[in-house]
Amino acid sequence: MEFLLFSLLQMMNVSWFIGLSRCLHLAYWLAAVATVIASCSDDGEDYDWTDTGMLEQTGVPLLSIDTEGAAPVTSKTEYLPATSSLSVQGRVTDLAYGTQSVAFPRMAESFADVPLRIRGRGNSTWKADKKPYRIKFDEKRSMLGMRADKDWVLLANWYDRSALHTFTAYFLGAASGLDWTPSGDFVELVLNGEYQGLYFLSEQVEVASGRLPLAADGFLLEIDQPKRVEDDDVAFRTDRLNFVIKWPKTTYGSADYERIKSRVALFERTLFSNNWLDKETGYAALIDMESFADWYLINEITKNSDADFFSSCYVHTGLCGELMMGPIWDFDLSLGSTHHLKCRGAEGFWVRQAVWFSRMWDDPAFVAVLRTRFDRFKAEMPELYARLDAERDYLLAAAQQDNRRWNTFFRQCSYMPINGSFKAEVRAVKDFLQQRMAWLDAQIRPC
Repeated sequence: MEFLLFSLLQMMNVSWFIGLSRCLHLAYWLAAVATVIASCSDDGEDYDWTDTGMLEQTGVPLLSIDTEGAAPVTSKTEYLPATSSLSVQGRVTDLAYGTQSVAFPRMAESFADVPLRIRGRGNSTWKADKKPYRIKFDEKRSMLGMRADKDWVLLANWYDRSALHTFTAYFLGAASGLDWTPSGDFVELVLNGEYQGLYFLSEQVEVASGRLPLAADGFLLEIDQPKRVEDDDVAFRTDRLNFVIKWPKTTYGSADYERIKSRVALFERTLFSNNWLDKETGYAALIDMESFADWYLINEITKNSDADFFSSCYVHTGLCGELMMGPIWDFDLSLGSTHHLKCRGAEGFWVRQAVWFSRMWDDPAFVAVLRTRFDRFKAEMPELYARLDAERDYLLAAAQQDNRRWNTFFRQCSYMPINGSFKAEVRAVKDFLQQRMAWLDAQIRPC
């Protein structure tokens, strides 16, 4: 009832009611009542989600994981031993609706009783009802046609009702010049016999064969908040940012630690020095500018709220020791669906305020690179829109089943916009992208 009242107040207390006649006002109010009541009656409480035989065959692969002794997954640090199965089932539509068709998932390999380990992951998402997980196979395994590896993550998309934010970012990453962008695809997850919903199975950001390539003396860093640094992390701080060394494993005060700390500090000091634009000794000589431009644009196009150097912002070193941005990561709070009010609208810069980029925008050479790279992304947008339409059709039944489990389409998350259906959520993503690209197209102009 509290959710019903809050939702009604939210729907009624919006600017587009102002000026409407009383009749229209009443009509909208009644529609809001009907919508919210319908959503509350389909919130999953009346379903037995341990009766997996009652699940709809949606066409999306079904990943089942059973921990030893059915132990609950409660830790983000301790793995639990488990076994896993991946089943491939076509989807048959209900004949009552007039047509019959079978949709086959985009993978060919199924397996059963394969050992793995599982633990929790994430920060704010770990506190949500629908949990994200990290899984580790005993041996390298290809998943959904992706390259074989032991380590994978299951993204719950709790804050992403479209389930397509990360998919969109990965599409842009694949079209970029970044060293590596993770791949991913969709599964429905059953954990210890209980249906958990629609998940995005993704490659883990890591230095490994087939994933992020680094030189033997290379580094992978993550820009993150000091309060998020774990006890076993090795971190350092420049004058402006906090970094966690993700690769290689090192210790405070070691040669590797001092080397990468000095390298990042040198770049930052140079960037904010009086001679920062010098062609030989300026900041540009210390970085791969195209990787900075591509990373920036992917996060600015999607208006990723964490990409203002709040968290999940990766930096690595190139073959010659130059600093490079990437890989891209963490896009659940993006594409207009976020609790940050300044990130919701399609207009306005966001990532430009990140401390390094706010300075680099004053460099005409960097802005010229941005324009060139933006045109490359712009040329890919028709294909992206078509892919989003295809994903909408592919995921519809699974998204609706996820909604029955979690009340996905009407759940209030940090006052994020509610669109009311899966198709409406996908349409909102496309509308945001189209408006965002048009606005950025008019703003990014070489000096």
